[in-house]
Amino acid sequence: MKNRPFVLLTKDEELRLAKGSSFKADTRVFVTGAIRDKEDEKEDYTETISWTAFKRYAKYMTGKKSKYGSGNFKLGIDIESYERSLLRHVQKYMENKYEGGLVEREEDHLSAMVFNIFGILHEEERIKKLSKNDKQK
Repeated sequence: MKNRPFVLLTKDEELRLAKGSSFKADTRVFVTGAIRDKEDEKEDYTETISWTAFKRYAKYMTGKKSKYGSGNFKLGIDIESYERSLLRHVQKYMENKYEGGLVEREEDHLSAMVFNIFGILHEEERIKKLSKNDKQK
């Protein structure tokens, strides 16, 4: 065990250490004695996001800050506006890709689609939170 600092214990080691303790079944125990909740039901951002695509999207968003300001979308944009913009970018991307189009070729239409999809997700979640807060009052 000495050569495995900060590594999770095996199930047998965990059971031996946990006997007589108040560890819950949903707790990870490390060789160091540290404990943490298990991650089985938690989001895994390291394995579910393409960091290459994320970087491209971040560059796109950074380039838009001078025009729209930082975090402008967080002020609230109606979902229908995102949907209309999303479909315009889908049309331009598809025309350029499949019909030899020359429509706003300098624009990263895929990143613009991601922005609009994220915007819809953002608004849906914001609305859920507002609705939840209203019910709690």
